[in-house]
Amino acid sequence: RRLKAFGGTGSFVGFVLHTADRILIDFIRQTNPRRRLPAAILALGSLEQALFRKMYWEKGPTDTASLTMALATEIHPAPGSDELKAAAERLMPLTH
Repeated sequence: RRLKAFGGTGSFVGFVLHTADRILIDFIRQTNPRRRLPAAILALGSLEQALFRKMYWEKGPTDTASLTMALATEIHPAPGSDELKAAAERLMPLTH
C-alpha cells in the first residue's frame, strides 16, 4: 500500500527511507505514547508540575525527604518540606 503511494517525484530510495522512518515513529508512539500534562496541572506552577510527574507518572517516592531529593535536580532552589506539602495539597483535588 505504501509503495503504491510513490508518485515518482524525488528519489525512490529517499521515499523508502522516509516511509520507514514514519512507520518506526508510529510503532514507537503505539508502545510509548506522548505524555502531556493535563490542563489543570499546566495551570499550576513548575513545582506542582514536577511533583505530578514524579508522583503519578514515574510512581516515585511519596515521602517529603525523598521527594525533596528527587526534585532537587529539576527545581532550583530545592523546595523545602513546607513547600512540598503545600504543593501536594494543591495537587490532591486534581488527581482524585
